[in-house]
Amino acid sequence: AVYLRRMRRFDEGLRLIAQAQQIDPLLLSLYVYAASIHLDAGQPELAAAQARRALEFEPNFWTARYALGRVAAAQGEQAAALASAA
Repeated sequence: AVYLRRMRRFDEGLRLIAQAQQIDPLLLSLYVYAASIHLDAGQPELAAAQARRALEFEPNFWTARYALGRVAAAQGEQAAALASAA
């Protein structure tokens, strides 16, 4: 999925991540990586949903909070971006 993201083959990368999530839904980094791909693909709502899903499992998962901050910043919501780091 890392390679596919860099090649901007977002749909393929997301399919691979979805397959991995079926195998191990508790591997939280998969949700964060899916969030990054969605954000790069111009889908901030889906990116935020993936990050929030990771936070449902682990509320203090900092990389998911960082992903939410990236989404907020991309949408011009600077205050929300900063708040996600708190």
